[in-house]
Amino acid sequence: ESPGGSDVYCWWNGAPDRHSDLPNKEISVVGDETIKNLQAVGPGKPVIMTIQAFGWSDGTTSPSLADKGFSYPPTNIQRFMAYDAIVNGASGILFYQDRRYREIDPRVAPVSQELSSIQHILASPTVESSVQPTDERIRVLAKQHDSSQYVIVVNRSSENLTAKLETKTPNGEWTFLDNKEKVAKSGSHLQFDMEPWGVRILTSKAGK
Repeated sequence: ESPGGSDVYCWWNGAPDRHSDLPNKEISVVGDETIKNLQAVGPGKPVIMTIQAFGWSDGTTSPSLADKGFSYPPTNIQRFMAYDAIVNGASGILFYQDRRYREIDPRVAPVSQELSSIQHILASPTVESSVQPTDERIRVLAKQHDSSQYVIVVNRSSENLTAKLETKTPNGEWTFLDNKEKVAKSGSHLQFDMEPWGVRILTSKAGK
């Protein structure tokens, strides 16, 4: 069966999105469009989302945009858009650059390399998460790989947040995948700070 696909290029250097007439003008529109496309293609069909890997002001074709600083998405923004699509159900990620670029822009490398490094996790079965957010601005996706559960946590807002995740395994220990530090607990909740459009990945042997 053919997959569905979608692109939405919503980064305008922090300004409200003018790429579309969609109601959500924030970069979390990427996740919204992922859900919309999953509903459109129907059960069992994959959706591949295309992530912005260009700046509206790059090159010589858009001098008026260059004056306004509509730049290439910073790494943290591009990273959020990719993970927001994944958490909301995307089966694959593409990065798009237009014909103004003579070769692949090296600024896409950090995010694409990170995704490649955890491909074994992303390709694993999606399971019910052992932790659930208490804030609707936080969204999670759980993957089971071998004896561990991995939970991708995204802050879908432009605000600094303290993420509080209710855990079904209060005796289990969770760590951050990137630095191997333990996630703090407060009663039956995991608790940690998240920057605007932040992404953290947690892992626990207790998630089996």
